[in-house]
Amino acid sequence: MVPRALLACALGIVVLAAAQPAWPDWFRGNATSGPQRRLTQHAHCGPLSGELVQRVARDNTVLVTVIDKIVWKCFGPSFVENIQAANISYWLVAALDPETSVALAAAGVTQCFNAPQDRLKYKGTETKYEWGSHHWTQTTWNKVHVMKSVYELGVHVVHSDADVVWFNDPHPYFHARLEGPAHIVICTDAVSTGNQKGDGGLEVTTNPHTNINTETKYEWGSHHWTQTTWNKVHVMKSVYELGVHVVHSDADVVWFNDPHPYFHARLEGPAHIVICTDAVSTGNQKGDGGLEVTTNPHTNINTGVYFMKQWAGGLAFLDVWLGWQDKNVGHDQDGFNFVARGMHFHGTLGMPTPTLAREPDQRIYWAAFSPTTAISFLPASSFGNAYTYVNARLWE
Repeated sequence: MVPRALLACALGIVVLAAAQPAWPDWFRGNATSGPQRRLTQHAHCGPLSGELVQRVARDNTVLVTVIDKIVWKCFGPSFVENIQAANISYWLVAALDPETSVALAAAGVTQCFNAPQDRLKYKGTETKYEWGSHHWTQTTWNKVHVMKSVYELGVHVVHSDADVVWFNDPHPYFHARLEGPAHIVICTDAVSTGNQKGDGGLEVTTNPHTNINTETKYEWGSHHWTQTTWNKVHVMKSVYELGVHVVHSDADVVWFNDPHPYFHARLEGPAHIVICTDAVSTGNQKGDGGLEVTTNPHTNINTGVYFMKQWAGGLAFLDVWLGWQDKNVGHDQDGFNFVARGMHFHGTLGMPTPTLAREPDQRIYWAAFSPTTAISFLPASSFGNAYTYVNARLWE
C-alpha cells in the first residue's frame, strides 16, 4: 500500500539466489502421514483449504496477507499484533516460503496457510527486498495468484499488505458496500479526499485520471509535488540568510520532545548539517544519544528533518544543492543525495565521491559536490521515521 514502507527493507545490494529453491515436501503440498505428520502438523502452516477459510471467515469475508521471509522479518510480528489489537478476527496469512511458514507457527499463529505452489509462476527467493527489483515485482504478482486461490473458495476477500496498520476493523465498512454497484474498492496514492466532512462513503472523486497531475491534489512523484519540495529549500535559504541556524521539518513530522538541546549540542562539533535517513535501525550502542555512529555515504538520506548550523560555507552549499533543481534529477531529496553522496547515490561513473573523516569518532563525511561541507546523520533511535515507529517495531 505504501511503497516507501517496502523501501524500509531495501537497504543494501540485492543478492540473487537460485530461481527454484529446494523446498520440503510438506510445503510443496505433498502429503505426509503417520508419526511424521503428527510431528510436523504444529511446526508450520498447513495447506489452503475451504475448511480453514470458513473457520475464520466473518460474513463470508476473509482478510488475506501474503508474505515471504523478508517481509515477515520486517513487518510480520507487528502486523499480527496490530491486526489482533484492531479486533479483526477473520484474517489469514499466506506463507510464500517454508521459512515464513515455520516462523508463523513459532509465533503461535494458526490462521495461516502455505501458498499453493502450483498456482505461482515465481518461486524464487532473495536475501534482501528492494522496491522495483525482479524478486519484489514477481512477489507482488504472487499475491494476486494467492488472492485468486482464496477467492475461488467463494468468499469476499480483503487484501492487505503487511505494512498496513489497521486502527479499526474494516468489516462494517466493506460489508456495507456489498449491496452497492462497486465490485472492487481499492486504495490510491492520493493524500487528500474530495469527500465532505462526515461523508464516510467511497471516494466522491473516483475517476480514471487519479494518477494524472491536476495540481489540485498532492501526489508523490508528480511535477507539482517535486517542485514544491524544491520550494522548501528556497524558503530555508531565505531564512538561513538572516543569520540563524535552521531546523527543517516537514509537516508530517511528529515531535515528541523539543529537539533544541540536541541540535544546540552539535554547534561545537565538526558536522555542518545533521540529517535524517531512511534507516530503521542504528549502530549506536544503548545509551549513546550522539550522532549516528555508522554515518556513511552509502545510506539513503531523507530531507524530512535536518539541522543546518551557520558557517562560512553554508550559503554556498545551498547554492550547490539548489543547482540540481534544473537538472531534473527528481525532488529536493534526490538533489541532496547527489550533492552529499555523489557517485554513491546512483553509481554514476565520473561523479566525485565523498571524503571520509580522518577520525571515525567524528561521525561525518565531506560532501561529494561540496567538499567543505561535513554531513552527519541523526540516529533512528532518536529521530525515527514512520517505518521505525509505526510498522517495523510495533510488535516490540
